[in-house]
Amino acid sequence: ASRAALDEAAVVYGALSDPSGLAEVQRMRGFDALLRHDYAGAVTFLEDALERFEALGDRRGVGWAMQNLAWCAFYSGRPDDAEARLRTAAAAFEELGDTAGVGWAVGLLAWTRFQQGYSLEAEEMALTIIDDVRRRNDRWALGMMLVLIGSVRLWTGRATQAVDCLTQARDLFIEIDDVQGRFQSGVVLGRALIASGRVEEGLALLPGLDEVLRDEAPVEN
Repeated sequence: ASRAALDEAAVVYGALSDPSGLAEVQRMRGFDALLRHDYAGAVTFLEDALERFEALGDRRGVGWAMQNLAWCAFYSGRPDDAEARLRTAAAAFEELGDTAGVGWAVGLLAWTRFQQGYSLEAEEMALTIIDDVRRRNDRWALGMMLVLIGSVRLWTGRATQAVDCLTQARDLFIEIDDVQGRFQSGVVLGRALIASGRVEEGLALLPGLDEVLRDEAPVEN
């Protein structure tokens, strides 16, 4: 449904000869493809959007296109490429005073640094933005930062502290009905519970996760 609506929007903006609208709809088409894990399609749309934003001198649009392209690189296993794009995007958002943009760029950069093996740096980054994420009431982003912080603490020998963060994250994802977030936070929470000595609780949590995904995952048509 999202893809169909965005395709129609592209036609409308084209008919209106609206370059700003076309740039944004191309970015959103790329983000839609990203969420469907069609990374090649996402990159095609996002690179087109980036060129359009650059031609318009729209620095905020450039920043968001760069952040979305970095997300594709992160999911595709290219953390160095993701890092370079995210640092550029974060700097642009900082200059523009766009706190939401900074949060999304730095949040993904923290995950990227974690993927690269810089766990403590990743935790520090997440902690620098988490208060602002709470103020903006961005519950999905907050959940992902809590999962990251909990993951770092688990793998650096602070399992009890990890349990607190991961429990908050799982509760948030249940509240917003995010199946993937609930799965991701639950897997790490189960391991943290076991590592902190609450073995039965951890083992009891893990088997139910396959059932969550099987029962709640959308059916592919």
